[in-house]
Amino acid sequence: MAQPIHQVCVVGSGTMGTQIALQCAVFGKSVWLHDTREEALQRSPTTMSAILDEMTEAGLVSDEDRSKVFDRIQQTTSASEAASDADLVIEAVK
Repeated sequence: MAQPIHQVCVVGSGTMGTQIALQCAVFGKSVWLHDTREEALQRSPTTMSAILDEMTEAGLVSDEDRSKVFDRIQQTTSASEAASDADLVIEAVK
């Protein structure tokens, strides 16, 4: 029997990793977004916000859920911190 996934670690915060992390959070999962480059992590919230704007305008995410989505995502440059409690690790490194 498959075990439920509660905590996700996404390695790589480029375009694909950011979108994967966002989709996991939209579907209620706690997410650690990991990258070795702090500057890459700093760009992710802007990308996520733009995607969430589109999802909100399309009626896929409510304004209330939007803030909850951001609350589910944490960022770190520490691989051990990101993956320590992960039920699923997704690699999205270019």
